[in-house]
Amino acid sequence: MRRIPSFVAILFVAVPAMAVAQPRALGHTVRWDLVQITQGTALAGGASVAKDAATGDTFTLTGSGDAEPAEADATGGGTIVHHFANGRPDSTGVYV
Repeated sequence: MRRIPSFVAILFVAVPAMAVAQPRALGHTVRWDLVQITQGTALAGGASVAKDAATGDTFTLTGSGDAEPAEADATGGGTIVHHFANGRPDSTGVYV
């Protein structure tokens, strides 16, 4: 019977202590970028290119933005471009 009260006492001390020790993302801004690497430095304004192995078509994404989790707020966006395997552009778009 002594084990149950000891366990309950540990819960009342350990759980609140762990909650206080956990940092929150409140007030922090999270930044994201598709970057380009120039002379060993990451700069915003890069692109990510994917190629469809079956058709040879490519899809290029650009973009950047930021988010504030505590405020449930986010901004940013970029572009997407689809090129056929012969290099001719098929479609372009913007995402926000």
